[in-house]
Amino acid sequence: MAKKNDQPKLLDTDPENVKPLIKAARKYRATIADRLSIQQTEAEQKAELRELVAASGLEPLDDGKILFKYEDVTIKVDPPGEGKITVTVDDED
Repeated sequence: MAKKNDQPKLLDTDPENVKPLIKAARKYRATIADRLSIQQTEAEQKAELRELVAASGLEPLDDGKILFKYEDVTIKVDPPGEGKITVTVDDED
């Protein structure tokens, strides 16, 4: 009988079946690393945008949101603490 902390036996897998599994696992880990890097960059850009909007002196609307449109770019910033920033760029059709 196995002890409580013993690791269960790994499933036997033929080497030919392991290759696609390991390839998919490595691809998955690379995707996670990419996503984490992108999330960090997004957070930095969001903080920069929020700081620039705050420094711009734009007056918030009655609901506390700041709405700014210039040419084809619309920026909507929710009140601090809510954290949401929406940026839309109109298509140039």
